[in-house]
Amino acid sequence: MKIALIITGFLILIVVGFRLYNSLKSKPKIQPSYIRLIIPLSDLDTFNQDDFVKDFLKTWQTKIVCGETNDLKKDNDKQRIYLLGNGIHNLMIKINDCPLSKSFTDVLIDASKSGFTANEPITDEQALALSSHKANLELEYMFGSDNKIDRVVFTSKLLISIFKHFKAIGFVNVSAQSFIPSSKLTFIMDKNDLVLTDVFNFFVNTQLVKSDNEIEVHTHGMEQFYLPDMILYSKDNLDINYNTNILRNACVYNIDNNNALKIGDGFHLTGFQEIFLIERSIPEKEHPFGAFGAVGLRKNKKRKNVKFIPQMIDFQNTNPFNTIELPKELESFNHGFRSQKGEKITLKEFIRQFGLSVFSNYLVLRSVGFEEKDISINVGSDGSMTCVDSEKGKIVLHVPAMIKEKEIQKHILFILEELIKLYQSCKLEVGVVEDSINNNQYYFKKTQIKNQLIFNSGKK
Repeated sequence: MKIALIITGFLILIVVGFRLYNSLKSKPKIQPSYIRLIIPLSDLDTFNQDDFVKDFLKTWQTKIVCGETNDLKKDNDKQRIYLLGNGIHNLMIKINDCPLSKSFTDVLIDASKSGFTANEPITDEQALALSSHKANLELEYMFGSDNKIDRVVFTSKLLISIFKHFKAIGFVNVSAQSFIPSSKLTFIMDKNDLVLTDVFNFFVNTQLVKSDNEIEVHTHGMEQFYLPDMILYSKDNLDINYNTNILRNACVYNIDNNNALKIGDGFHLTGFQEIFLIERSIPEKEHPFGAFGAVGLRKNKKRKNVKFIPQMIDFQNTNPFNTIELPKELESFNHGFRSQKGEKITLKEFIRQFGLSVFSNYLVLRSVGFEEKDISINVGSDGSMTCVDSEKGKIVLHVPAMIKEKEIQKHILFILEELIKLYQSCKLEVGVVEDSINNNQYYFKKTQIKNQLIFNSGKK
């Protein structure tokens, strides 16, 4: 899809020709990422990006480029921003010549001293280092490979290189809700290659909730692999290490198999002689899970083999394009619709592709901070208009298409309502969201809108 930017008092993004071939099709697909690390620094040294690039090549045998940008700064003299990548993975580094906020630091210290990360409390010395840090660095994965393991491993290599160039006290994994002291990285600092098991604990945090007659061990951070967090409930074996190892093994298995837990599947977990049922997990206010929710594991005493028997119910597995049938009154229409590649497609497929294009515009507006109440979507004879009007700005996103029949317009609106409803309730199938983002220039539009919003804010 070609997109043109027109500014006439407000921003209009026009998708020129729904039937045109998307020039980005040949490029690697782009998916949103949940990987964000915050690194408190005891002091801030001058960052030499050329030395950093050379050392990275020497250590990891991988060429990267790194350049400073001012486009994303917000009049902050104490912040420097760098964009970094190797042609596949693209990350952003923010170097802040100031400590983290006192409120954030206090919460981080209290949680870390109580064993919030892997049930291992930090020492008084580590807590003192945190409380007196002078600066911080943020590392965020922006976009790149579809392979979630490759994303995490590449980010880990950058993290290790950063620790060699900066006086890092440790790092916070925002998704995992964890703080890892620098001492925990000692065992991999001299490696010249990494695998998932080397860095799993840096990205997935396990926490313990214990009562008199039951142990609950749960994870945070699995959303970085596009998977739900996992909870293990155990009443007859209260050994913390045993149950933690079960949970970690299950997580690694699922990461390796890219969401192995599906209805009717089963898998063998070597070394553990129980069978577990996968059940729906109720969200917990004290332990909010990631974007993909959580599933629970509970022992099944009725069977004695060693398999997980998934019983996942109503969890991000709903695809409205599969569950909602095309109304019979529309089946007789034969409009000769074509795809973005110019191929002839059925009316049902046209509704799917068109609906995902409009839904992508909705996701873009939500991702840049517009509230649900400010967004309106209309479908008419010339396509769809997604509009927003708020204090932040006025934006119109247009997906043009010739849709003459009112019945088809109404059905598309119905589909869009279902997409948004399922998305808001965390029931929409992940693949639907990915299709919407990957095939409709989501990041191009998002960048254009963010730049315009920054421009508008500078004029006020």
